[in-house]
Amino acid sequence: MKIASLQPFFLPWIGVFNQIYETDIFVMADNLQYEKKSWINRNRIKNINGGYIWLTVPVKKAPRTTPINKIEIDNSFDWRRKHLKSIEFNYKNTPYFKKYFPDLKRIYQKEYKYIIELNIEFMNYFINIFGLNNTTIKYESNFNLSKEKNSAIIDLCKLNKADVYFSGPSANNYLNYEMFEKEKIKIQLQNCCDIEYGQIGKDWIPRLSIIDTLFMLGKDECKNMIKMINKGDL
Repeated sequence: MKIASLQPFFLPWIGVFNQIYETDIFVMADNLQYEKKSWINRNRIKNINGGYIWLTVPVKKAPRTTPINKIEIDNSFDWRRKHLKSIEFNYKNTPYFKKYFPDLKRIYQKEYKYIIELNIEFMNYFINIFGLNNTTIKYESNFNLSKEKNSAIIDLCKLNKADVYFSGPSANNYLNYEMFEKEKIKIQLQNCCDIEYGQIGKDWIPRLSIIDTLFMLGKDECKNMIKMINKGDL
């Protein structure tokens, strides 16, 4: 049984969906401490005039230790209109804009109190259209885990009867391999390659939001890329 755990990012890049594809269980780390200027409430899309722009969901001020699932959206700003205008302006002439923009617009126009509600709504949409429903989605807040990071991951694996922990390469900076070996849990690190595809504008920028990939390639080519993007263990 293979498991992965990751924060519920806002409109994440395609590599996150590879983690879902590669695993039996994908855990949304919804109770980790929220970090400012992170991928939780913002992501990048292509700028038709070159470079990229940020789509940022404004959030209310909260104590530094506030978990992700308690972070509230600041709806005093008309951020939805700004996002939708930016997406339409930059992507209206892309091959799959007309097909998928109405779905994204529908999700945007719902009312959300917490950022996690918006992020999960988008994640569920992409999980469905990419056919990743065979992976079981769970939430870390539903588990009673140790406070220390390595021990918490081991707890998560054991509670879900997982013998393989699949993670992004940055986890190599803090994972204690001896602890996992002692519990007979294998660590497998994701090794995503940046597969170039046609983008608007003259320059090519890797690891943009999934909406960039979707508007340019459509769901079938995105599904193929999700399967191909991980080159194997580091």
